[in-house]
Amino acid sequence: MNKTLVFICSAIAVFGHSSHAAEWSIDVQTDPTMGYDDNVLLTEDEQGSFNYSMSPTLTLGRAMENFSSYVSLGYSLNRYSSISRLDSDNPFARFASQYAMERAQLGLDASYVENSTRNDALEDTGDFTTESTSTTRSISPSISYQLTEKDTLNGSYQYTERTYSTTDFSDNDSKSVNIGWTHQFTERFTAGLNTTVANYQTDGLTFSTDDDSYNLSTYLAYQLSEVWLVDANIGFRRLNTERTLNTGLVTKDNSTGSTFDVSTTYDQEFDSISLQYSRQLFPSSDGVVNESDSINLNWSHRLSEVLTANLTTGYRETRTASSQSTDEKRENIDFSPSLNWQVDAKLGVNFGYHYRQQKRDVAGDVDSNAVTVTVSYDWDGYRLSR
Repeated sequence: MNKTLVFICSAIAVFGHSSHAAEWSIDVQTDPTMGYDDNVLLTEDEQGSFNYSMSPTLTLGRAMENFSSYVSLGYSLNRYSSISRLDSDNPFARFASQYAMERAQLGLDASYVENSTRNDALEDTGDFTTESTSTTRSISPSISYQLTEKDTLNGSYQYTERTYSTTDFSDNDSKSVNIGWTHQFTERFTAGLNTTVANYQTDGLTFSTDDDSYNLSTYLAYQLSEVWLVDANIGFRRLNTERTLNTGLVTKDNSTGSTFDVSTTYDQEFDSISLQYSRQLFPSSDGVVNESDSINLNWSHRLSEVLTANLTTGYRETRTASSQSTDEKRENIDFSPSLNWQVDAKLGVNFGYHYRQQKRDVAGDVDSNAVTVTVSYDWDGYRLSR
């Protein structure tokens, strides 16, 4: 935590120093959520609980003509009436900045986040019962350069380090480099190429891993109308895996496959719809790299000036990417309708229902039903120009 906070403070000092006029902003957010889940741990032995969560966050921002930055500091608080061992108080800190020049734009993101590992179980191991806490440190510089009026080069680097409070999971770190090119062929059609090289390393109790992945994809985006957009990333990937046991035995494996991310969005006055279908690689905290297919639908419909109906639903199939693995396949279904009531210009209340289902090859199907109420309030914040 200390290294990350030192970095964030240093970044603020470097990027924040300027003699030009700037606008400073301060904002506070809480958005408490109350609810009941009849199977919190998503197991066959169902255990329900009332719960309460909130994330009080203080955001400090600065904006100038060609530069902007912000720092967010806060805590994620969770309380369970019947499963007190899941109670958590997790701090987080995030920093982001952008600097625009005549033809280039530079960006820098950094974060420190403590989180209950069960909150990431859907994308990670599928274990919602864990009491472990993860600590994630991340930094990501990026650059976008306008080669010509219609050609743009993009580049980014990301380093992430993750440690765990228990030995249920393997400490790990990942590094990735992405380089992309896009060209605007017509007013409606844009296409390009992307290449990504990533490395993922874990250090567990009985073994360590070193995974290298390579991905080459093409990007396509077409504006069908003023309110309808279709875009896609379609590519080919290769994964090289090396596992070293504590006994010194080394095994190697490689696999190839496809990656894609196809989505369409439709946005007009009363309805907003987005549909996404993707296949991606996700490093797991148990020392393997997973391949996941997912389809997600988000729909929002404005019923009146103060009422909006929302629906979020998704299906995910997760399996190990290694060609030699015999690990199980996991399927997850999420269904979340909600109704948002804008009481006045500042106060909003959201009433939601969340259904979860998980299927495993070697275990019984499990599901849960949850109802929630979230209160949001716009504090307006405070702005000062000098």
